[in-house]
Amino acid sequence: MTASGDPESAAERALRESEARYRTLFENSPVGLGVADERGTLLAYNEAMMRPGGYTREDIQKIGNVAALYASNDDRDRALALARSQGFLRQHEVLFKRKDGSHYLARLSLEPIALDGRRGWQAMVEDITELKRLEAKAQEADKFESVGRLAGGVAHELNNMLTVILGYADGLGRRIPEARQDLDPIRESATRAAGLVRALLGFARKQSARPQAVNANVLLEKMRDRLAGTLSNGVLLRTEMAAELPSLWIDPAQFEDVLLHLATNARDAMPAGGTLTIRTERATQAGEFVRVVLSDTGTGMPPEVLEHLFEPFFTTKTIGNGAGLGLATCYGILKQNGGHITAESVPGKGSIFSLLFPAARESSPAAIDPPGTSITRPPTGRPLVLVAEDESSVRRIVTATLREAGYDVLEAPDGKLALQALEESARAANALVTDLVMPVMGGRELAERLWQRDPLLPVLFMSGYAKDDLGPDILNRPGVRFLQKPFGPELVREALNQLLAGAPGR
Repeated sequence: MTASGDPESAAERALRESEARYRTLFENSPVGLGVADERGTLLAYNEAMMRPGGYTREDIQKIGNVAALYASNDDRDRALALARSQGFLRQHEVLFKRKDGSHYLARLSLEPIALDGRRGWQAMVEDITELKRLEAKAQEADKFESVGRLAGGVAHELNNMLTVILGYADGLGRRIPEARQDLDPIRESATRAAGLVRALLGFARKQSARPQAVNANVLLEKMRDRLAGTLSNGVLLRTEMAAELPSLWIDPAQFEDVLLHLATNARDAMPAGGTLTIRTERATQAGEFVRVVLSDTGTGMPPEVLEHLFEPFFTTKTIGNGAGLGLATCYGILKQNGGHITAESVPGKGSIFSLLFPAARESSPAAIDPPGTSITRPPTGRPLVLVAEDESSVRRIVTATLREAGYDVLEAPDGKLALQALEESARAANALVTDLVMPVMGGRELAERLWQRDPLLPVLFMSGYAKDDLGPDILNRPGVRFLQKPFGPELVREALNQLLAGAPGR
């Protein structure tokens, strides 16, 4: 019945049901909804509107006006100016203030509504603080992937150049003995440059590695003296090692490199002395991990430094005191091994680096042994070697070196032309020397094509990238060797001599 006693009309019932549905939607919406008059007085709001700021209804009633919810008057004035000029506001990002005084980022939309003949606003507020954090994290990952690809490409080209420099320096030294003293600085500079390139490859996750199951506590104990020697006399080294720690799957040399880099940085952050604490612990999060935490009592770092900390060539040290590749290398090594590295720091209160390593699995592949270093002589006769290398300067060095060592050589700038050259030759190849990455046809495909004809063909792979790109199926194959660029000519000669000396019937 209506107030006058008349039965409720269908229109009135439909209106009442519609208002009830709207109220239900309004109150239960996961997005903050509110209504305010032109002056900003809050007339209605749902729970989702209050939740991000931690307010209660009593808090909102005391506040009364939306102006007090903005983080700053500038944010409020900018949003209202846009809404009034456009007649609406759509997904405008603005900072709001929480009850505890902190801020959160929200998307604000305003639509004009009529309130008993007066103008008002219906607001929709969506808390996007966590969304922005995840977006920033994804963008950072994309940035590091892009920079890593760039670093890997640059390192590959530099390794080719350094191979040529070392090759010609070696050749000149042998032909002109009196020039050797003048050539030593060239070799020394090239070797130092090769160290920087290895650091770039570390950041790009393309370092050569021989992973194995190792215990972090055992490794730490073994390198205690080295760590202590890295630190100055005024810095105390403390270790806190967890019992029954699972093994890691990593190249021990890489593990040591990471800790030495971080210990060196900690020392530099404590010029007046302090304490470096290294702690190991078991961690479980979507799998079993080992966490190694390094904390110092040094000067700490501001947020603007933390933001770029793991980028290659970023450094806060003075010119000549650091290339900015130490932490980038640590980042690359952790990523290469399926782990992660994070840093926390407060100026004046020190820094904490947390390293997360995946635990070794029983099914982890066996470590690849390094090539031997015994000296062998080339086989008798003049074996035919097929050389495929797209970098012409490197190809000339390798070809000249092998011919001088007593080999006949067929050369080509890619795998397809190498096959063509071999087809046109009346001889079968005794060995293949090939770059791994080439246009048209790379070294792996070339080797597999030749193995179809001769499964025992010895192959020497060369690359400015890591041998891991070949895969264990190739690296564990008998008669296969890998040379990481840059290298001197003597390494090519020796590696090929060893391959052919160990190959049956060649």
